[in-house]
Amino acid sequence: MASLEDLRGEIDAIDRAMVDLLARRLQVCTEVAEIKAETGATVIQPARVRSVLATRRQWAIDKGVDADFAEQIFRTLLAETHRIEVAESRTEPAPVKEAGDDNRSELDTVAC
Repeated sequence: MASLEDLRGEIDAIDRAMVDLLARRLQVCTEVAEIKAETGATVIQPARVRSVLATRRQWAIDKGVDADFAEQIFRTLLAETHRIEVAESRTEPAPVKEAGDDNRSELDTVAC
C-alpha cells in the first residue's frame, strides 16, 4: 500500500502533466484564434460548443467520471479559450493573469 506522501507525489505529477496539457491546448487555441481572425469567423460557434461539451461528457462517462464535473471543467476551459480568441482579435494584448489573482472557487477549500 502506498503512503500518503507517495500518493500526494503522484497527484502532484498528474497535476503538472495536466498544466502542461492545458498550456498545449491553449497554444493550439491561439492558433485557431489567428485563423478565425484572418477568415472573419465568429469566436463563439454554438454548434461546436455543444459538440465539445457532449463528447467530453461521454468521454467522462466512459471513464467513470461524473459527467457534470467534466462539463464544468470544459465550460471553464471554453470560457478561457473564448477570452483568448477575443483578445487575439484586438490590437492590444489580453490582460495577463497572475497566480495570485483572487479568482478562487470552492476548490480552494479542498486538497488531497
